[in-house]
Amino acid sequence: MRRLVALLLFFAAALPVAAQKPWAEYDERQQQQILSSRRVSPAVREAYHNLATLDTATHNAAWRAVSTPQRDRRVASLHLCLYERMRAKDATTAAEDIAMLAAYAEYMLQRMEQAEHHYDLYSYAFALGRFDAVQGKQRSQQVLRKMLKRRLSRRYTTTIATFRDAIDYARESSQLMLLTDTDFTSPCPIDGVMPTQISRADFEAQQGSVKPLTANFKADSEPLAAIIDECITHDGFYHLALSHNISKHLDIILSQSPNGGYFTLIDRNDTPHTLPAPLYILPDGRLFAVGRGLYFAPQVICGSLSDGVLTIEGSLPIPRPTEDIRCTERGLYISAADENLYLFIE
Repeated sequence: MRRLVALLLFFAAALPVAAQKPWAEYDERQQQQILSSRRVSPAVREAYHNLATLDTATHNAAWRAVSTPQRDRRVASLHLCLYERMRAKDATTAAEDIAMLAAYAEYMLQRMEQAEHHYDLYSYAFALGRFDAVQGKQRSQQVLRKMLKRRLSRRYTTTIATFRDAIDYARESSQLMLLTDTDFTSPCPIDGVMPTQISRADFEAQQGSVKPLTANFKADSEPLAAIIDECITHDGFYHLALSHNISKHLDIILSQSPNGGYFTLIDRNDTPHTLPAPLYILPDGRLFAVGRGLYFAPQVICGSLSDGVLTIEGSLPIPRPTEDIRCTERGLYISAADENLYLFIE
């Protein structure tokens, strides 16, 4: 992969600086002349006319051609048109994205400022942020350096800043994703312990003095909201680190989707623990995580945190998904859905 990126960037660096003309700005006669040129490979010509029905060999040959920066500017217009149709949106072609963004920086910035192509900014940003995280190096800087040259940075200041912010959001989520362990296996039940059934009056008397862990953030900008959508679309979740004062030896990651989420707690032993939401950590270090039937079966996972080390003691099955939960320093109070059932776990 590193060799591929280096090779593609070599081609990108050798190209002229002026903006590339979009394919749609050629008239039909000019497009046909370019398509019939000997500089256009048969695979590219076939891809242009029949992309949806290409066999694997022809598709791969066309992709290799259109994802390599091109000196001939007329052919490059055709290649860019096809590149935008063929590139993967899930970051699997991020190495090629880097090369093409670097080679045709002004063309790409112009496209990002057009209403019909504006969301492409976030698609590319997701790919570059993910690639940075997986590679462990900020390869996206190779693109940003091209964009931040004086001629472009003056004209596209806002677009470049938005692109850079979006890459950062995607990189942060992807880096955290690599730390999570999506193991939703339930711990073994705790022997000899069962929730205590209580009355409705006892349940309603509880104020819930211990609140569940929350992210305390809002997607209050278009770049963040768009990258959250990209991460959820391609990864299933958007991942963010929670700030807390529970323990300096504990990292907490929330992985969120429209349907719900889960937590990953990484203790001082660098052991990741996957836990359902909502998650309650009491002042004395006791922990309750409540599975509500989405990623975890209905259950309460019990544990304790001491000196930065998290110990999972086991689980207590509950009969139905929970309707209401209240936590105090005494323990966890649960109202089961669709049934007059109230439980307490000390």
